[in-house]
Amino acid sequence: QVTFELLVAASPRLVEMVMADEVDLVIAYNVAPHAGLQVQARCLVGSCIMVPRQHPLASKSSVRLADCAPYGFIMPHESMALRPTIDRMFASVGIQPRIALTTDSYEMMRSAASAGLGIAIVSQYLHGLDPNYPHAVFVPIRDTRVKKQAVSCCVRKGRHLSVASLTLLESVAAVLQARSER
Repeated sequence: QVTFELLVAASPRLVEMVMADEVDLVIAYNVAPHAGLQVQARCLVGSCIMVPRQHPLASKSSVRLADCAPYGFIMPHESMALRPTIDRMFASVGIQPRIALTTDSYEMMRSAASAGLGIAIVSQYLHGLDPNYPHAVFVPIRDTRVKKQAVSCCVRKGRHLSVASLTLLESVAAVLQARSER
């Protein structure tokens, strides 16, 4: 008899929302330290590329960013939290990506990659088959200079959560904990 409402936003906006008690908890990437924020669970995830099954890199067990350099990339817009992370990835390996498409929609990034318009860099949580994109594959990026991303579940310090929110928090924490043990 409980209904949860899921909102999607960039990590900085999610932190603002939890600090203003607009939401009970957030699951966000690369959360910046904040005095009023309490991280309940955290795990590190790698990144992978998303390409159509017929792409030359699709059959690889892993890739380096240098392997991807000859191809066009589907990039998140500069306003999105993922963009600086991806820009740092490329800078760390000294590659200037050829951008085929920029969008402010993660869903559009995945759709465009599945359609073969370019390579999208996505979270390794999507590694493997995705029933929403049966014509795409996810290939892990294995590059020592590319850092893993932190996925954190956070609440505002001092916030008293309902039983339903606490139960959800425990479930999310268990998933992140299990993921971090892999």
